[in-house]
Amino acid sequence: MQLSLAWHNLVMLYSRQNITVEQDQLVALSGLTILFAQQGGGDYLAGLWKPTLLSDLLWEDSAYKYPRRRSLTYRAPSWSWASMDCPVNYVLGRVMSNRVTILDVNIQTMVGSSQWGRVIGGYLRLQGKLFPNLSVVFRRDLERFSLGKGGINCTIPIARCIPDERDHQEGSVANIESGLLCLPLVSYMNTSRAVGYSCELGLVLSHEGGQSRGHYRRWGIFEVEHSEFFEDSGNQASSEWYVNGEEGIIVII
Repeated sequence: MQLSLAWHNLVMLYSRQNITVEQDQLVALSGLTILFAQQGGGDYLAGLWKPTLLSDLLWEDSAYKYPRRRSLTYRAPSWSWASMDCPVNYVLGRVMSNRVTILDVNIQTMVGSSQWGRVIGGYLRLQGKLFPNLSVVFRRDLERFSLGKGGINCTIPIARCIPDERDHQEGSVANIESGLLCLPLVSYMNTSRAVGYSCELGLVLSHEGGQSRGHYRRWGIFEVEHSEFFEDSGNQASSEWYVNGEEGIIVII
C-alpha cells in the first residue's frame, strides 16, 4: 500500500515535467522504476505495476491545464497515464473490492529493450460488465462532465466523468460525444474529502472504426456514489460487445 502510494505521488510529479523527447517519457523514468521493482513493485507495465494494476488504472487528467491530449507519438497503451501529454492525478483512497478480473496484460518494447525500454504496443484483457450506448455532456451549472443514457441530449445522468482529452473546459467534448461504454473496475473508498465516502470507479471506453470486436480504447474515467443503473442487468451489454461473443471478455489497447 505504501509503495503504491509513493508510486502514485511520483507519477503525479513526473507528469508535470517537460520531457524533451516525447518517446523518452518512460525511458527517462527507468532508473526510478528499477528501484521500485527492487522494493517489490512486481512486473512493470508501461508506467503501472501488475500487483496494483487496478488501482494504478485510476488516474485522471488534471482539471487545471488545457489542452489535454494524448501523445501524437505512440508511447503507451491508452490505459496508461504515460499515453498523455498533460499532468495527471490519482484518486486518493483505497480499493475495497474488484468489479473485474484481469486475464492477461502484455507490453511490447522495442527489439533488444528491457521491460524499462521504449514501448511500441500493449493490451489489457479483462472480464467484466460493459454498459454501452452512453453519452457525455458538460454540465455548466455544476462545472463538470456527466455520463448518461439517452443520446446526445443525455437526460438521464448516471455518473460524473472526466475525459482524457479536451481542448478546454467547455470545448469539443460537450454535447457531442455519444456511443461510449463504461466498465466498472472497483468499489473504492474515496478519501479526497474531509469525510471519506464509498463509490464505484471505472473506465469510459470508446470503440473506433477498424478495431476488432470487443477491443476498446480508454476515453476517460467515471465515478458514482450510488447508481441503480449499474445494478440493472438490462443495461448491460449483450454478447456482441465482447471478444468473439464471449460473455464479459474485452481488450483495452
